[in-house]
Amino acid sequence: MRRVGTLITFLTLIFCLPDIGNAATGPLAKNFGADDWLDKIHVVFSVFGLVTVTTVILILLILRKRK
Repeated sequence: MRRVGTLITFLTLIFCLPDIGNAATGPLAKNFGADDWLDKIHVVFSVFGLVTVTTVILILLILRKRK
């Protein structure tokens, strides 16, 4: 079962990475320079905060379960 998961992950990376690269350099990436990121810095901080809070909660739940 572990080999199947590894195979699926590997195939996903092979097929998705070129699309991600094209999206980052194509016309969709227009208006995403440094100034545009600074205009949306509240979104970046919100996502960073959400990931941080979720990670801390999960770590605490795992550590509490071990005791």
